[in-house]
Amino acid sequence: MALELQHNWNAWYDHGDPKRTSKSYEQTLHKICSFHTVQEFWGCYNNLPVLTTLSNKSGYHIMKTGVKPIWEDPENSGVWQLRIKKEDGVQVWKEILIGLVSGQYDAALENFPINGVSISNKQGEYLLNIWTHNSSENNKIPEFFLSLCPNIQPTSSPSFRCCSNLIENSKDL
Repeated sequence: MALELQHNWNAWYDHGDPKRTSKSYEQTLHKICSFHTVQEFWGCYNNLPVLTTLSNKSGYHIMKTGVKPIWEDPENSGVWQLRIKKEDGVQVWKEILIGLVSGQYDAALENFPINGVSISNKQGEYLLNIWTHNSSENNKIPEFFLSLCPNIQPTSSPSFRCCSNLIENSKDL
């Protein structure tokens, strides 16, 4: 018997291209699987190459069906960013995904819908993005996700960025 999740999800991969710009980012984005049951989630997760094998500037994204991990998607209004140590990446990614797809965050953050999470391999660390449906800055969002990994500290304070500002600032790139 399949255990259905509260939401349907898509997993995405973006490959790091040294020539990639903010305008060409979407061309490097590839949907790799979809899931709406616990069993499908684990099938997808277990078949992703290990996080530590991601090339520099590449990433994984788990997003609600119908939402892309891009600033321009109208469902994405804001993004919380956390930087984490390389050695903590695999554990943080797994715990955050379980918290996300299981719906644990829904009760804790009922007025602040989350569209998905992303993790990107940056030089010396991972960048974790929590995509939000609204643009109001609510510290409960990073606090909740950090509570899933209480022994791990981000390398910098979480920061919130409004997608419309990111789009405006990228027009010159």
